[in-house]
Amino acid sequence: MKLKLILFFLFGLLCFSPQTSEASHGMGGEITWRCQPNGQFVFQMKFYRDCNGINCPSGPLNMSVTNHPTVSSIQLTNTVNNDISPAGCSTCLGQGPGTVQECIFESAPVTLSGTPPAGGWIFDWNSCCRSPSITNLINPGSQSFQLRAVMYAYNGQNTNPCYDSSPRFSERPSTILCTGFPFEYNNIAFDPELDSLVYSWAPALDANTGGVTPLAYTPGYTPQSPLPSATQNPMNVGAVLDPQTGIVSYTSFTSGYFATVVQVDAYKCGQLVASIFREINVVLLGGAGCQLQGSGLTNLPPLVTAPFPDSTGQFTLFNDTVCAGDTVTFFMSATDPDWDPAVGGLQTVTMLGAGPQFVNFTDWPTTGCMNPPCAFTNPALPTSAPFGTGVNFEWITSCAHLDFSQGCFSTGSDYTFLIRAQDNFCDAPAVNFSTVTITVLAPEELDSTTIRCVDVLPNGDVNLTWTNPIDPYGSWLNYQIETSPTGGAPWTPLDSVLVQAQTTYTHVGANAQNNQIYYRMYVRSGCDSSLVSTYSNVASTILLDVVNPGNFTADLSWNPVHAPLISGSSSWYHIWQELPANSGNWLFVDSTQNTTFTDTLN
Repeated sequence: MKLKLILFFLFGLLCFSPQTSEASHGMGGEITWRCQPNGQFVFQMKFYRDCNGINCPSGPLNMSVTNHPTVSSIQLTNTVNNDISPAGCSTCLGQGPGTVQECIFESAPVTLSGTPPAGGWIFDWNSCCRSPSITNLINPGSQSFQLRAVMYAYNGQNTNPCYDSSPRFSERPSTILCTGFPFEYNNIAFDPELDSLVYSWAPALDANTGGVTPLAYTPGYTPQSPLPSATQNPMNVGAVLDPQTGIVSYTSFTSGYFATVVQVDAYKCGQLVASIFREINVVLLGGAGCQLQGSGLTNLPPLVTAPFPDSTGQFTLFNDTVCAGDTVTFFMSATDPDWDPAVGGLQTVTMLGAGPQFVNFTDWPTTGCMNPPCAFTNPALPTSAPFGTGVNFEWITSCAHLDFSQGCFSTGSDYTFLIRAQDNFCDAPAVNFSTVTITVLAPEELDSTTIRCVDVLPNGDVNLTWTNPIDPYGSWLNYQIETSPTGGAPWTPLDSVLVQAQTTYTHVGANAQNNQIYYRMYVRSGCDSSLVSTYSNVASTILLDVVNPGNFTADLSWNPVHAPLISGSSSWYHIWQELPANSGNWLFVDSTQNTTFTDTLN
């Protein structure tokens, strides 16, 4: 089974000031923005630092804006600093190896009027002094770095009021990784409007406000191949970034510090509307720092079970496809047989989750997740236990999980859930990242209904009765009823029934005691109301024709409700006579399976 890891960042020596900030031991970051209900933007910058360096910049910081006609900078204020060091190891306060702090800066709500040009509006924050230890850049200690993001136009719309948020990352960066076995990692980007996301590598940039100045890479490395490959060691497998899922996979037997940049582009109805960049330094370690005490063996990540079976019935898949309305359930477990005397024997395995659909009222205080209904696990994540642990996952999907943004309906949306299993080895816990992808498709059209009964009332009104079709996806919207005087075109819309459980309807004013009326129905369903079932059977009122041949008999003829008769209906017609007329005194005359009858008059 593939083992999966996380990337670590390490920047160099940086100093800071309120304008162009400079800091020591910067480790990377990203810039994103949110579109607020009031039509303004709020920008956020995350800056990651090595806790062995100076503190987070106190701010305020100025983020540069390029290509906008009136706004040249946006002020960012430090809102919160989080210790994201490996759990159970050193803390940022203790400044142990591998300790990391996340410094979050946000702007006040800001109005951006106008339409971005072809090159977009560029938002960037520059800082000096990369680490001189970075392996894949030429003269890194004399280079600066640039965090950036780009906002593009959509259909030429003015961004005041705003209509689009950038993608964001669900997964925080982690710290140190060990070499010598296959790794996978996922940044887990998501878009609040469910825009399509595409991942790619991007170059690390030198500090150049509004410009693009790619840094020179050491021979054997490029922006698209930033980690060790077979060029450095024939046993290495170069890093591959999946453009759809965002999974980064590689195998490295080469240690070092490596600058990497992951770009995420958001497409709304096929148009590029945003690009965000996460710049991080991957720190790959080998040797004693990754070996278990006593045995000297390399500490390996926990083993994780795949949640879905393949065509042979073996549980090897991490992706599934469902229709909106389906419930997704699966079980995942993680075990770690490594024996580490440093922690008293068996290691403790912790499972954590990341992804915007996991229930999380801290990040989503109103809705609980990006797009309710939310996914949850039992027991709730995180959960820990010696040797291994496991969780049951459940997610009820709905039409809300399909993309309707900007009037562009998507027939399918991908949702990514990251299950992280890690041991308590210090200072570099071994981590296994499992990316579970659920593709939610628009439901199929529902079957049509069947008209079971057409009952003409004494005043000529008509009662219709029909069956209720099975609705496995909860996508039913309404019943549509049409009428025709001939049973063929033209058909005239009569009414809509908006209650799914309702199976009867009264056609008031039908005058069916004097005219034959044909009825048919169809079911409208689908997440965007576009699905229309086939038409139901055609059913007619019974119109009785009585002829007096003058021989003390009455010749009766009528039409069937449906030809052939509806399955399950009686084949017998029952004839009643009101005597005297208009008395309300109805007498049973006879029954027949024909559509004609001769009654002898007394």
